[in-house]
Amino acid sequence: MTPGEDRAFSKFVESVDSEDFDWFAVLILPDTNSELQADEYFDVWISTMQEVDGTKNFRWVRIAEKGPDAGSMLLYVLVGGRNTRRRWDWMEGWRHDVTEFGEVYSRRIPDTPKLRNFLRNKIERLGCGLRARDGWGGELNIRGAN
Repeated sequence: MTPGEDRAFSKFVESVDSEDFDWFAVLILPDTNSELQADEYFDVWISTMQEVDGTKNFRWVRIAEKGPDAGSMLLYVLVGGRNTRRRWDWMEGWRHDVTEFGEVYSRRIPDTPKLRNFLRNKIERLGCGLRARDGWGGELNIRGAN
């Protein structure tokens, strides 16, 4: 992480409050060889969600990590500012409309200190990439080492 990214990331993590989000999901891409390809799938999914279900306070955080299987990617996603709680529709959209063979698991959002530790550990210890949009003054994009 560059010094500028480190400062931006630290400021971002300190601003995160678990109550800013209503959904935590793990999106799995079984045969994705790069974070750039994962970005393409994710951008289609999240932009559709924002258009169909987002409020003016729509926001998200996404951390990408290489999966345990060769060529797989795990995307940890926090979403907030949706009009409805139609998680299952968006899960099905990821599985069938966006990725064809992707998988998604819904998780309980950790309380704020655990959420902040999760974000720090993924970026600093594992060298994952992080992207976040809205609610903190624009977009934050940190490319990980993996």
